[in-house]
Amino acid sequence: MLFFLFLFMPGQIICGFRNSVDMPKVAHPISMRAADREDAIIIAINREGMVFFGTDPVEAKWLHERIG
Repeated sequence: MLFFLFLFMPGQIICGFRNSVDMPKVAHPISMRAADREDAIIIAINREGMVFFGTDPVEAKWLHERIG
């Protein structure tokens, strides 16, 4: 049953975000093999301009402290 969920939902990401996330559109994509690792840092910006570190909302000016 879970297989069909992935089969019929191409292009969407299922992750811990409460809001939907659109993937950026690029002209020349580059494969990033280590991007799926469980220790990868995930930073997202939604359409309203809110910045998320993982699933936690954070102000952009304090993002460098969360990364470091």
